[in-house]
Amino acid sequence: MKNRTLTIGIFGVLSVVWLCFCTGREVEPLLYGKWRCPHDDYKNTYFEIRPETIIFGNNQDETEIGTIRNIKYQRLPDKKWVQCTVKYHNMESLEYEFQFLFDSEAADTIVFKNQEDLIWTKENTEKGTISQSDPVEPASVPGIRPKKFRDGAGS
Repeated sequence: MKNRTLTIGIFGVLSVVWLCFCTGREVEPLLYGKWRCPHDDYKNTYFEIRPETIIFGNNQDETEIGTIRNIKYQRLPDKKWVQCTVKYHNMESLEYEFQFLFDSEAADTIVFKNQEDLIWTKENTEKGTISQSDPVEPASVPGIRPKKFRDGAGS
């Protein structure tokens, strides 16, 4: 009986640790890729979303790489836009938050709040596909798949 209680206790602790470190970190595969904006102020910059990292860069090979710690999705009342909030830390372990709106109908458009006229689109991809230059496996966590942007499911 004592061994069974100990085993259940260890399993419980491991489950809590797993939930703390794994939940909410899965990035929607439709977001994978390099995003650019043709506006003059941003034409030399980009951001890239990968399964575990977010990269901000420019055409002079200056980049800032962050490790994604958490990502949350919230469908807005218009049912078209999904607000995405990415929490990440950089190489110096400083915490940052990056928030944007993803067009769930077009699946290839991102805008920032208060800058809806500046449209960011995926580079070198067809509508709604993952970049062919850096193939990645689709999300394997149940409930986290492209469909969630269209039907409102997900975290």
